[in-house]
Amino acid sequence: MIPTVGLENRSGANLNKRLSEKIVVAAGIVCLSGSSSSAEEHKMSAECYLIEAATERKATGTHTKLDVKDVPANCLKVGDFATNFDLPNAKGTFIKLTDLLTEGPVVLAFYRGSWCPFCNRELHDLQEILPQIKASGASLVAISPQLPTSSAATVLKNGLSFEVLSDVGNHTGKGYGLVYSVPKLERPFYALFGADLPKYNGDESFEIPLPATYIIDKSMKIRYAFVDIDYKKRLSPAEILKQLNLISKEKSSFDKQPRVDVHSKI
Repeated sequence: MIPTVGLENRSGANLNKRLSEKIVVAAGIVCLSGSSSSAEEHKMSAECYLIEAATERKATGTHTKLDVKDVPANCLKVGDFATNFDLPNAKGTFIKLTDLLTEGPVVLAFYRGSWCPFCNRELHDLQEILPQIKASGASLVAISPQLPTSSAATVLKNGLSFEVLSDVGNHTGKGYGLVYSVPKLERPFYALFGADLPKYNGDESFEIPLPATYIIDKSMKIRYAFVDIDYKKRLSPAEILKQLNLISKEKSSFDKQPRVDVHSKI
């Protein structure tokens, strides 16, 4: 059975008909069979149809105001100090940001969940550059509000060998100013392509973080931040490596500076 979305009558029957058609098309795309890779592409295409429907509702006054638009203005930015966390990984071991930073910079990626095809693609891309990240002296961490069991499934599904942490309740995400609640009008869209948020996240809040990537130096200062209201856009792997290289060069330059022996005799 295809979930339907209740629409207000003030925009007329024609709008309802057009939106219903988009939803049906999206449902058809999701139901297409094929390889797991093809399934991810189908979900991406379906979500694009749903975005069109949401945009049309907004333009015609039938869209519930999304506070997601306020996230980029309120989230942590370059120059801010990162919020510490102590979160379980896929194996149940708790990981602290401060512990990771003793070894070097941290690349911190917030993602929506394993139900999001754009997130899965990003995680795959991050795995591809993990050797270069480690070579720069940095570590990589991904955080979502999913339950640890869902995070474990994400690790297995994408063949990940970096830390994938569970921020149940979005406490860390809120500390970074990234969390928003999916409006009730939008929730059937998520269910349409298998995003049962209460099941994945273990609560009924329908709160998720806007995808974001932070690069944090050893002093806990945010050196680079990428947050875009369009969740389909993610920071490129090349830019991550570029920023880590800049930090590495700064450290190398500092290490080469002559030291003054304060104990030497004048």
